[in-house]
Amino acid sequence: MIRTVLNLHFIWKALWAGVAPWRFFQLNAPYFNDEKGYFSKLDIEQYIPNRWRLKSINFPLDMDISEIKQVLLDTYQYPFFLKPEWGQNGYGVFRIRDTKELNEALMIIEQSHIPYFAQEAGEDVCEFEIFYVRCPKSDNEAAVFSVAESRSYAGESLPVHSVHHGTRYHDMTDEFSYLEIKKVLEHVLSIGSFRMARVGVKADSKEALIEGKFQVIEINLFTPMPLNLLDLNQSWRVKRMFIWELSQALVNAVHELPKGADKSIFWKKTKMHYKVKKLSSFLSSPNEL
Repeated sequence: MIRTVLNLHFIWKALWAGVAPWRFFQLNAPYFNDEKGYFSKLDIEQYIPNRWRLKSINFPLDMDISEIKQVLLDTYQYPFFLKPEWGQNGYGVFRIRDTKELNEALMIIEQSHIPYFAQEAGEDVCEFEIFYVRCPKSDNEAAVFSVAESRSYAGESLPVHSVHHGTRYHDMTDEFSYLEIKKVLEHVLSIGSFRMARVGVKADSKEALIEGKFQVIEINLFTPMPLNLLDLNQSWRVKRMFIWELSQALVNAVHELPKGADKSIFWKKTKMHYKVKKLSSFLSSPNEL
């Protein structure tokens, strides 16, 4: 429901301002891989500084499955993750804790014909989702900013967080001072020049996040949902105010987009998204989302 309210509010404000709402999908168009037809997580990872980047390797579709297994075992210690290259909302993600889970995951991946990559689990215990819309007139400022902490309902030590599977979100934005927000923004805005993004990170604490001691799990550039809006303890009044501010920031960002030929993004990315979502519907293990 929140996403629907957000979408409708943005469309209404865009039309009122004389801005084409469908150009929203061009905000991060420079990072869209036309050849692959999606925002490649492997492409985007290249913008993450080494101090924040988790070790990851990709394996092409034509690579022998036994070869892949050996490379993974030579590279990682359990646990680690296997992720689709264009995944979203936790769909198609495998948490690998032992050889049995690895064998099961590789069997499904082999049949899926979906390009995957492996990523180390990371050592930090807390997971934060940082959302922002960059100011069109300033690369070093954000028009909208929020931080939400992801927490597992089941209290798992290494959960696959997702809006659809057993995750609750705590809006922490108001717990940061102006200077602390400035420091966090300095970190995340230095990763690429994305006009809008949700950056998922692992850190030991809020203080560690502020100091820049974290690891980037993923960066979502296609319709990233500000997860602070999913905090069940947050009032509707606060959420409405945020939606109003966000919608206006997005309208301003779209208005400032350079004129010219737009990339075909929405239908290509939607097709790939549902391909992974369809795969996920056949998974039976609770470790596979």
